[in-house]
Amino acid sequence: MRKLINTIPTGVLSAIATFLCLYLLLDSDPFGAQEMRLFPGADKVIHIIMFIGVACAYIFDYAKYKMPHHTNLNKELAFAAAAFTLGVLAEVAQLVMQNGRGFEWADLVADLAGAILGFLFMKFFFIKHFRNYILKFKRHHHHH
Repeated sequence: MRKLINTIPTGVLSAIATFLCLYLLLDSDPFGAQEMRLFPGADKVIHIIMFIGVACAYIFDYAKYKMPHHTNLNKELAFAAAAFTLGVLAEVAQLVMQNGRGFEWADLVADLAGAILGFLFMKFFFIKHFRNYILKFKRHHHHH
């Protein structure tokens, strides 16, 4: 797993998350989703999950770029804000494109909730463990 993390260039995860998110938000029927019968509000849950993923990808790439140094809270918040901004731009694009997708304030609230949850997960759980995991590997790796 460490080798995989180190071989993926910084920024690739963010690019994939951004393009996947834009596809899901802007395609008129991503993956034939209109055929799926989900519970009421399922699209909001999907928005939250998507933006947890986008915020996590952005902050992960930033943390990987900063290694072995510590990350900066303001920059982590800026990356979470960038994830939410992507949601805002996608909602505006839905309005402008008129391809059957519509602007919804509730989607923006879900996007913001996802970006915040992604930030909180990365800040209070992932980054500390990620640093220890990667740095342990690098220290161990240099002894050979």
